[in-house]
Formats: sequence, C-alpha cells, structure tokens
Amino acid sequence: MYNVHSMLHLADLVHEFGSLDACSSFPFENYMQQLKKLVRSGNNPISQIAKRLSELPGSIGQACKAPIRVKVPDNAFVLSDSSCGEVVEAAGHGAGSDEEVFLCRVYQKTEPLFSIPCDSRLVGIHKANSRWSTMKVLSLSKLKKKAMKIDLDSGKPLFMAILHHR
Repeated sequence: MYNVHSMLHLADLVHEFGSLDACSSFPFENYMQQLKKLVRSGNNPISQIAKRLSELPGSIGQACKAPIRVKVPDNAFVLSDSSCGEVVEAAGHGAGSDEEVFLCRVYQKTEPLFSIPCDSRLVGIHKANSRWSTMKVLSLSKLKKKAMKIDLDSGKPLFMAILHHR
C-alpha cells in the first residue's frame, strides 16, 4: 500500500525537483557517477578509487606542505613509503642539497586499523608497533602527509593522516 501511495506523489515531485535521474534521496548516490569514472577495471574497485583520489591535488598522496614541528602533537607524519614517523629534531640541510632534513623515529611494518571495506592504510590510518621503530634522518620530501598520533590502550601508536591543515 505504501508503494501505491508513493507513486501517487511521484508526478508532483518530478515537477518540483526535476527528473528522477537528476536527484536522489541519498546524498552519496549523487557522487557515485564521479567515483565510477575513477574505476578502470572490475578488480579491487575500492583500491582503485583510493589511488585515483590520492592523485588529486590536496589529497593524502601529495607531499606535505604543513610546517614541520618537533613538539608533540604536531610532529607526526605518514611517510612516502607507507610507514609512519615522528620528527624528533631538525637536523639542518642534507649533504650537497638545500633540502631540509630531520631526525625522525620511523615505524616500519604498519598494520591496518580495519580491513573492511578497505585497508585503512589506503585512507591514511596506520597502526604501528614500537618494536619496529628505528631512528632515521629524512628529507622533507619523505614526509608525505601530516598526521595525528594517538597512543592506543594496547601500547601501539595509531597514526591518522590529516586531510586538511592550516
């Protein structure tokens, strides 16, 4: 009975809001066509969308443009090789280069915080393990994206890439 009642109002709604193709009751569905254009094959569509979105300006995949700070909580980053790190101190300029370098605690072998609907690392969320951390001198170009570090109850740090910063 509900379907019949809804159909009675359908013509009025089309006159008021336009054709049914032009609107949706679910805001995300209006964006689906743009997301579908990012998928190039039927294999791993979520990974493909995440990679295409990371290629857009201002996304997680772009090099960090935020000011580099040594003090907590402004010293965490997701690095260009999908590891995470904390800037410990500014180390000056690299040998034979004008690029600034930093002493960092780098966490290798990160784990995803969640794996459904996709690996959380695709969207910049990494669970690290202090056992796999080392100190390295890194150039500014290796600091991919500013992040927020949260210490979990399990003792493992969680790094979450910050999408927007001032």
